[in-house]
Amino acid sequence: MHRSKANKEADQIAKEMVASARQANQKEILVARRAELDATLASARAQLGDASLAGRASLLKSLVKKAST
Repeated sequence: MHRSKANKEADQIAKEMVASARQANQKEILVARRAELDATLASARAQLGDASLAGRASLLKSLVKKAST
């Protein structure tokens, strides 16, 4: 009877370890996505901040219009 309880506890611990590993993997993926989005935003800001960018005015107007709706 004690062996069965120990087996149940071991199974529960194993399940929790798997769940914890999955959460850690998901967190790593989210952190990587965030880093990529931050880099993309920084690049876009740098390009839009350059007054010599061709079509900058119309692009900015379009972005402001989309942000306003």
